[in-house]
Amino acid sequence: QAVAAGGMSIGQKGMMVAAKTLTLTAMDIFKNPSVTTEALGELNKRRGANFTYEALVGDRKPPLDYRK
Repeated sequence: QAVAAGGMSIGQKGMMVAAKTLTLTAMDIFKNPSVTTEALGELNKRRGANFTYEALVGDRKPPLDYRK
């Protein structure tokens, strides 16, 4: 659907709204660093004390010839 509306004015307007939203959100985060601290605290709380990261691909190397 994004491709279908991409070349039309409605698609361009939507892309501009999305870009402005992302930009203003980034500006808010840079102006108020406590937001990042709060978000990191919430993330750690939700993950729990015993969280260990495990990659979805396991311990194998990622395929570098994925376009073949």
